[in-house]
Amino acid sequence: MMTLQAAGYSQAFGHDIALALLPLGLGTPGTALEVSILGERRPARVIADRRLSL
Repeated sequence: MMTLQAAGYSQAFGHDIALALLPLGLGTPGTALEVSILGERRPARVIADRRLSL
């Protein structure tokens, strides 16, 4: 289980996003993870870095 560094709803992406510090072996896009949000375990997955053009 990973602890999030920052999280919130993104108006630009239209869904929740989060930042977590991961060991190198877990940073591959598509990797399934479990994160703690306010003490509750939630499923998450690693996605590729996407740049936002405004």
